[in-house]
Amino acid sequence: MQSLHIMTDVEQGATLPAYELTACCHDAGGRLVVSEALFPEVRTLAHILAQGSSPCREDWLAARVVVFRLNHLALSLSELGMMDVLNQKLAWLSVFLQLELPQLRSFALQGALPGKFCQGGTPMLLRKQGSVVVQSLALREQLRPWLVALTHAWQAQF
Repeated sequence: MQSLHIMTDVEQGATLPAYELTACCHDAGGRLVVSEALFPEVRTLAHILAQGSSPCREDWLAARVVVFRLNHLALSLSELGMMDVLNQKLAWLSVFLQLELPQLRSFALQGALPGKFCQGGTPMLLRKQGSVVVQSLALREQLRPWLVALTHAWQAQF
């Protein structure tokens, strides 16, 4: 399993100054980092999950699990209670979209992630690209068939 760090620039972008978000990109070190802003499917699924309300933290996490095909999340101790809610949201979304979506079965405990990141495990084989944008676009290309299937699934419901 490979670790993927997702910069939560869509969820956090409305409340954080731009310099804080860009600092996350420059402080990536050797981590595999992508920007969720280049995956509009995350926002769409978070809003579908919110069912007319403003998306909550669990909506955003569930949307990331689906879009990035994560099978593992790194959570802080204070977030452990979210696992049941996340799996309920994933089960609901699976029925709504008529797609087979996995339940999260594993997680890692850790402290707050540097900057505004969500960390998860993915079975995909990714290699470090240049910038966060280049890395994100490479991952988009790798996920293209899945993202197309997701888009068709939600479009069929509306």
